[in-house]
Amino acid sequence: MLGWYLWTNTENLLDVCKKNDTFYLATPGGLIKTLGDSIVKIYSKVDGINTAEVLSVSCENGLWILTGAGLQYFDNGKFKTLDLIAFENPEEILSGSKIRIRGEYMFILGKTKVMVYRFTDSAEVPINIRFTKPKFLEIFNDSLLIGDTLGFYKVKYDEFYLSAWDTVFMGRPVLSAVKHPNFGWIMGTDSGILDTLGNTLFLPGKIIRFMALRGDTIYLATDSAVYNLSPHSYTPNRIKDGYAGFLSPWFFGIGRINAPYYMFGYGIYEIPSLQKLESRGLPYTTLTGVITLGDSVIVCGRGGANACAVWPSGNTFGFGLTNFVRKHKDKIFFGLNGGGLVITDSLFTDTVIITASQLGGFGYVFDMAVLKDTVYFVSWEPFGNSKVFKLVDTIPYETGIVDYATSILFSTGDRLILCGQSVCKIYYDDLTPYGSISVQANVVYSFGDTLLFGTNKGVEMYSLKTLGYIGKILDNYTITGLWVGMDGRIWASGSMGLSEYDEKNLRIFSPTNSPLPGISVSPSALYPLRFTLFGDVERGRLIILTEKGVAFFEDTSIVSGWWDNLVIYPNPAGKGKTVRIKNCPNGANLYIFTHFGKRVKNVKGCSFKNDLPLGLYVVIVEYNGRRKPLKVVLLDR
Repeated sequence: MLGWYLWTNTENLLDVCKKNDTFYLATPGGLIKTLGDSIVKIYSKVDGINTAEVLSVSCENGLWILTGAGLQYFDNGKFKTLDLIAFENPEEILSGSKIRIRGEYMFILGKTKVMVYRFTDSAEVPINIRFTKPKFLEIFNDSLLIGDTLGFYKVKYDEFYLSAWDTVFMGRPVLSAVKHPNFGWIMGTDSGILDTLGNTLFLPGKIIRFMALRGDTIYLATDSAVYNLSPHSYTPNRIKDGYAGFLSPWFFGIGRINAPYYMFGYGIYEIPSLQKLESRGLPYTTLTGVITLGDSVIVCGRGGANACAVWPSGNTFGFGLTNFVRKHKDKIFFGLNGGGLVITDSLFTDTVIITASQLGGFGYVFDMAVLKDTVYFVSWEPFGNSKVFKLVDTIPYETGIVDYATSILFSTGDRLILCGQSVCKIYYDDLTPYGSISVQANVVYSFGDTLLFGTNKGVEMYSLKTLGYIGKILDNYTITGLWVGMDGRIWASGSMGLSEYDEKNLRIFSPTNSPLPGISVSPSALYPLRFTLFGDVERGRLIILTEKGVAFFEDTSIVSGWWDNLVIYPNPAGKGKTVRIKNCPNGANLYIFTHFGKRVKNVKGCSFKNDLPLGLYVVIVEYNGRRKPLKVVLLDR
């Protein structure tokens, strides 16, 4: 079983439709269902969508979407694919950009032509007019509107198959058009807004990509701003700066996904109030950390005070620019870029802020690790000198480890590893030096006796015991995330996308051969970016951070070998205590037997409450057809 689902740019609209009070948003990260300013559902491959990028959506005659994999319709809770055999040239649809439906017809804006599908007999209906690279398709009242590189044409939507098309305008590419009660037909072109005589009415020289009519007011978008135009005004009113990814009579989205410096755009705004819908994620691309909290995923980065976003709601919060977010026991740790360290409980009701002044000016907190239940973290001062601190009851103490520009702190067994400046130094648990390895690491991971270092030129492997070189994989790729599965497979994220290596075979999942929305964020010398790969064993998935969003990767191999890594705790367990199974896969079943073989309890999940008599019990963990027995002592007090 292999599955992907995505959380990505929920503010970069490509299309929208409304059904009752619900909006359906087509975005590069999937189809999103919203009610008010709340995300109700993000449709994914689990719901039958073929690919993450949804290009267009229609709420007429059911719910339909156009993706890069074809046409799909919603039926009985799942999206089903329309067989394209009915079309003369299916490749036109696979390269299409918009669909519109009215009555028994679906109109499709393809790469070089406009196509029509008739629902009543599942057949393509030819159009007796040839367009020159069509750019625009819309249904306005009872008219079908087409704009191409030469002009603007219209016809009654149910008479398109006749030759009686009206040529409204010839002479320029038409990208959008509306019919205004006072102005008549006006067109958005690559050189301003024109009337049907070719006269420039407004914004000469501007590219007008979108136009929409709300009441008697026109809304329009250029490459740099959104305007409105009242019925009798000859001066468009500039209402919002930014690139509009979509504009409709209901709202518009600012921001585009392929811009290099931000991920989620700058918001969806309602028309005409211009109220911003808030539940829409992070406004930048530098993602630096991820944790799971119950059924939610929290992703943090740099870009403002609210530097963290919650999936699936998209709500944002934060304490400042964040270098990492980690979870240890019932606490969450946020390392801030200049603001120190923040520690909070999982409900965010008890928060401790360790300021830069409390750290002697070392307020740039870059990484943390837990060694024998003690939390250590590494911080910089503004000049780049770094120190390692340890926490005792939320009070930081210097450990005596001082270096320059070290940014990675990692623990394994009884060793602490500190990396920076092309070298990783290894310390015993009493913080005395053990040795060093010359390697420029972006991320560190360990598996058994093997240390793995993600570098700008692949994954280098060393022995933890001898510090000797073992080998290298993924040569010449920049690696920013590492995780080793229970079966020993090495997963890496970086400049190639996501990869899986099992000592014999290498699989690479890139944006071109999977729904991965982008590649993982590359590191920089000043602000190292890592943590682009997170193993969520409990739910059998990997979480990958990319410059275009967050991907969730599900594969049975993620939890392969789980039976060799189960730990039952506490053991013994007191009366009324919750007994948990560490590394238990999500979806497992527990069967509890007495020492004599009598079954006394069945549980769905990975934990159970001790409400049984005193004694020795056998707990069978069952998952995916395999069983693993564990023994636990249950107390009566």
